Amino acid sequence: MIKLISGFVFAILVCFTAAETVENNNVEDLKDMLIGVSAVAKDFARRDLIRKLQINTYNHTFPNVHWKFQILNPNNDTLREEIMHENRTHGDIVILEKFIDNKTNAISVKPYEFFKYVAQNLPGYRYVAKMDDDTFMNITGLYDLRFTEQVRNQNNTIIAVWHKWDQQRMQFPHGGFYAISWDLVLKLNELYDTVPMFFKDKFEDFQVGIFFRDANITFNKVWIHHAHQCNWKTFDESTPMSKCNITHQYLTKWSTIIRVHLLKEESLYRNISSYFVEHELAVHPKPNSIESDNESDISGSESVKLSGEVNKEYIADGNKKYIETDL
Repeated sequence: MIKLISGFVFAILVCFTAAETVENNNVEDLKDMLIGVSAVAKDFARRDLIRKLQINTYNHTFPNVHWKFQILNPNNDTLREEIMHENRTHGDIVILEKFIDNKTNAISVKPYEFFKYVAQNLPGYRYVAKMDDDTFMNITGLYDLRFTEQVRNQNNTIIAVWHKWDQQRMQFPHGGFYAISWDLVLKLNELYDTVPMFFKDKFEDFQVGIFFRDANITFNKVWIHHAHQCNWKTFDESTPMSKCNITHQYLTKWSTIIRVHLLKEESLYRNISSYFVEHELAVHPKPNSIESDNESDISGSESVKLSGEVNKEYIADGNKKYIETDL
């Protein structure tokens, strides 16, 4: 009897220790963010595009931001082997086996399966983010304007473009990109596991709001305001940035645009990302990059000045305008 009791106590201690390991990583060792890009299993070209134009642009400047492509079950042996070969090359793919890769599952359960996978297999991050594969994120702008040191070091927080659902009297994060602090990821996983699967007919971003509302969980909302993001629905070659209310003559203004969404066409993704890439190289040159002195001086000084002005304005209002707890 004593052996049984001691064994039971030991099992409890093991489970408790494992939970503590997930929730209480050494703060000094934590990486800032893991971004899970929602990708279609067969779309190898889009993943390569994102690696070259999005991930490689910011890797040298933000080594504490890591990236993974989240893919649902390919349900095809040949396709699976091709994806496994791709992953052996890049090491940045997570296959979520429980659900087959299709649009219904992608817009409903997929991010939650990714959050569960991360919690179980990839601890060590302050925030975990979900991003659509037609989104370009300006990571420098995100750090400068929203993912500040204060936000990076606080729990109970979601960074997003927020939408309000009046009938439900709640707000939910837009699915193009949202980042959730680690403690809320664990809470979200618990809620996801307790909800019947009939919620699959709801969009995943809308469901985040429902989960936390129904559980009566309040949290900090860090806003990516509409002035700092755009959803791109059309493309006009003559005014390639008109949808973001800026013009190509003022390249440095891209430092204030954090998120561009709905970049469906490869040519559009390349065109828009080129402005961010050029701006990033001007502000944070790669160690082995060589640019003319004149070009570097002009782009660099203008960009730094603009970023400084924005940060000054942001700090002056005490962050109150962008961080709320009324959800």
